[in-house]
Amino acid sequence: MKREEIQKIELNILRDIDLFCHKHKIKYSLAFGTMLGAARHKGFIPWDDDIDIVMMRNEYEKFIVCAQKYQEEFQKNHIVKNVHDENYFYPFIKVINKKTIVNEEGINEKFPLGIWVDIFALDYCDTEEFNSRRIIEYRKKQSTRLLRYIAKDKYYFKALARKCYLFFLDKVFRLSWRNIKNELQTAPFSGDKKYVSVFIWITCSSGIYPAEYCEEYDVIMFENHKFSIFKEYDKILTATYGDYMELPPVEKRVSHGLDAKYIE
Repeated sequence: MKREEIQKIELNILRDIDLFCHKHKIKYSLAFGTMLGAARHKGFIPWDDDIDIVMMRNEYEKFIVCAQKYQEEFQKNHIVKNVHDENYFYPFIKVINKKTIVNEEGINEKFPLGIWVDIFALDYCDTEEFNSRRIIEYRKKQSTRLLRYIAKDKYYFKALARKCYLFFLDKVFRLSWRNIKNELQTAPFSGDKKYVSVFIWITCSSGIYPAEYCEEYDVIMFENHKFSIFKEYDKILTATYGDYMELPPVEKRVSHGLDAKYIE
């Protein structure tokens, strides 16, 4: 499946999420590369192949409850994978197109998924940047550990070393993938609620922002459709990327390496 077709399916998922959130009064914002794409390209970054959105923790939990309560609004085309499903690997929500299957570069097929849109929780954190950075660095390590459970190794000895490492984590430190996931999916602390960040996945390294950046919402065009975005998205993007309107060098224009196909 070509990247353009993957993007089209992701856009349809996002449109359904947007309709669902409007109906149930759930606030969200485009995030990360999707926010950047909306601001710079009015749509997808040309070489990108995923969509990310964020919700404040209370909105995020509300989405989980509503998605379970009103499953029929999603189940025709999508599956909502939420963090409370013990057989679901990731510590954040994915809304998945159930008519597709994805092979992701560097990831094995232990937990198969269709084309998805990721939803992350945004948590309050401490004004003391050292405390927040310390939590972020710890959670980045835990995210990396979790990913090792689904990593795909090209070489035999590397695969063997990883299996030994995971066996050691599980049996000695009692860090099974479920234990790590359960730790990551929860809010680390509330702090003084003057700053916010994403703490549940590797993307949490994107930054710590004043909470006031995420208090008001606006709409922005993305692929000829209007979606919700934090009103201060310019400040968020500037803090994250600097001069975000400048294109990166060609060698850094890389995708996530998704290879998707329809399920027969």
